[in-house]
Amino acid sequence: MKCNLPEALEPFSKASDFILTAKAMIMGKKLIKRILSNKTGATAIEYALIAGLISIAIVAGATLIGGTLDTTFTEINSAF
Repeated sequence: MKCNLPEALEPFSKASDFILTAKAMIMGKKLIKRILSNKTGATAIEYALIAGLISIAIVAGATLIGGTLDTTFTEINSAF
């Protein structure tokens, strides 16, 4: 039995084709929602960025203090 479907619906010649496609679309939407609502990866990235900024601050501070200490020890050494 042939159905008279509009052109846009021609691929769905059987109701089962349409149902399978609809189910796939619903599953795809659920997957996208689950991926977008997952905050675990974002939290890990935030912690990594914080750790990176802290390490940059430590290196900058050590470089600054290291130069000052070098000057101080040079002055002490030349005093003796």
